Amino acid sequence: MKKHIWLSLVLSLVLGSLRGQSAYDIRHADFRIRIDTAEQRVDGKAVYKIRMLQTADSILWDAAPQVEILSAGKHRFRRRNKKVVIYGRFRKGKSYEIPFLFRSHPVKGMYFTGWGTEAAEKQVWTQGQGKKNSSWMPGKDDTGERFTWNITISFPAEYRIISNGQRISASRKGAWKAVTYRMDKPVPYYLLFVGAGNWRVLRDTVAG
Repeated sequence: MKKHIWLSLVLSLVLGSLRGQSAYDIRHADFRIRIDTAEQRVDGKAVYKIRMLQTADSILWDAAPQVEILSAGKHRFRRRNKKVVIYGRFRKGKSYEIPFLFRSHPVKGMYFTGWGTEAAEKQVWTQGQGKKNSSWMPGKDDTGERFTWNITISFPAEYRIISNGQRISASRKGAWKAVTYRMDKPVPYYLLFVGAGNWRVLRDTVAG
């Protein structure tokens, strides 16, 4: 009898988690991140615009333990291992904004090379393949989820900054530079790329 009760409890928790993560669809996101190379840290805000596929009182997001969630706007939240549970009254067919204020010290997904050494090449780059972007920023690792986004990246001004999509603006304030890219075609979260370093840019054209 105890074995049956335990099995029912486990199945209930698993199914509840699956429902929480598939209960919504991301339509768009606005990301703002600041990368500190000395601390190998990311400070940022990720605002997701979602539409509910079913009514729920909580929804699940992916975020590695190294991602500290500082706030989720007006929503109450709780950590659950590599997940973040957002609580609220979410109605089927309604749209909502989920704003994450976060800080992370990535151990994978975002890599710092050459900093704090005499190496000539210094760079930061991300590898989202394999559901690793949630290792440095909260998101949804479902590879079937596709959405558009804008991302603004702040980084020391002497380095080049690149990301997916179209570069739409750049500004400088003191020793820092901010560059904004727009991805206007829906793509999976794991394809989001952020890179910065002392790179040279080579341009070429191909006929046809």
